[in-house]
Amino acid sequence: MMYADKFHSKTTPPAFVSAASYAVAVRRFGPDKVDRFAALVERFGEPDLPTIAARYRQPIV
Repeated sequence: MMYADKFHSKTTPPAFVSAASYAVAVRRFGPDKVDRFAALVERFGEPDLPTIAARYRQPIV
């Protein structure tokens, strides 16, 4: 799993995905996936999505 990929959608139009939104979406694969993602957020932190989203003119979901 590429951690950075979790913060960008593969949709058209593209959007950035907050850690909270991704955690909700991944819950459908089981609570262990939410826990694993939370551990990655704890270890690597969250990217500065507002700055990146403004630069690329994409929303954050």
